[in-house]
Amino acid sequence: MCLSVTETDSRKRRKRWMIVGLIVLLLVVLVTVVFSLSRDHQNDDPTVVERPKMEDRGFGEDGELDMTNAETIRAGVQQKADDSMVRFKINTNPVYSNGEVNWMIENPGQNKWLAQVDIMKDGEVIYKSPTLKPNQKVQSDKVDLSFLSPGTHEVLAVFYIYDEETKYLIGKQFVDKVNLTISNGGSGV
Repeated sequence: MCLSVTETDSRKRRKRWMIVGLIVLLLVVLVTVVFSLSRDHQNDDPTVVERPKMEDRGFGEDGELDMTNAETIRAGVQQKADDSMVRFKINTNPVYSNGEVNWMIENPGQNKWLAQVDIMKDGEVIYKSPTLKPNQKVQSDKVDLSFLSPGTHEVLAVFYIYDEETKYLIGKQFVDKVNLTISNGGSGV
């Protein structure tokens, strides 16, 4: 089986064109992949900071804290105000009993911001309040803290302050001297 010179040249040319075609196809695929990856990372500008939006937690109950008895007052409701006159109240000595804690958290009526409160122990959130509009409160709330041993535990209260219209975070305030007491009868919910 002897092939003529022209047939051999013809086959060689076809092979060259196939190789050139494959190389061009690979280059097109490579350029497309590089272009799509660069487009995905165009918004990774480290100077652009996205403000976190408020988490939807429902709302607390209207009104101020019930301060009619001496024991409630002695529990240590603490009022704090920051530079922008944001005020809030929280029981700095809450007690966990029968699956409920008397948090006594209030977003007073003179505030114009929404508030959400997280209670943290050792870096873990153990309670999330509902969203509190101005003049709303959480007198007490059910929560399962049965994993905590009886006694007093130092916890951190983090108040997140949000703009009511945009729901963007305006700032945070911390109350780091909250002493949560777990009573012996503090069973879970």
